[in-house]
Amino acid sequence: NYATIEFLVTPYIKQDTNWINLFAFGRDFDGDPANYTGGHGIIGSLKGNGQANPLFTHDMGSAQRWTVGGPTVEVNQEFLFAMTWDGNNRVGNLYVIDANGTRVASATFGADRVLANIEDTANIIGGNWWNDYMFNGSINEVRIYDWAYDRAWIEEHYAVGPDVVYVNPCLVRPQFDLAGGGEFGDQPDCKVDLKDFAAFAQEWLECGRLEGCL
Repeated sequence: NYATIEFLVTPYIKQDTNWINLFAFGRDFDGDPANYTGGHGIIGSLKGNGQANPLFTHDMGSAQRWTVGGPTVEVNQEFLFAMTWDGNNRVGNLYVIDANGTRVASATFGADRVLANIEDTANIIGGNWWNDYMFNGSINEVRIYDWAYDRAWIEEHYAVGPDVVYVNPCLVRPQFDLAGGGEFGDQPDCKVDLKDFAAFAQEWLECGRLEGCL
């Protein structure tokens, strides 16, 4: 009962409608999404009415609808829409990350909400099972994980950009990680290698004693 769904997207316009859909993963009522009869499952969208407010919903019927809404985003600006579902702590998070920083919205849910109960037979990107507006914009990358990543990992996914498989947010930096990263190779990079040894040796020679270099 865990998941992380990430969409790196750029909306082109703020459409004057209630729902602009990024994705819908679940079941279509009549088995044919083209009929727009509705459905149930996990839904990610931008709420319209001249705005662009990201939100995601776990919709298993009106009596079981649960929504987390995020802040307004800018058109023509790429942002990361990331939802995490933590069944152990019964909390869902919506992360919105762009050039303005990271914003997070959270909500708790009951033990009856289990992702495995979703009949995911009609999974749609860029729309949903209703006759709502399709997403008007570009989708750079979609990532789906079977784990609820925390903020540090989500932010690192945004920082590295698309097409990067291995991501390391470096939650605990090694003591002697002194160099190797950054534009000039003089910033920590969460690894200890020859570049770090060279930086350590340079500091040691400059100060003349080991204790003064740390």
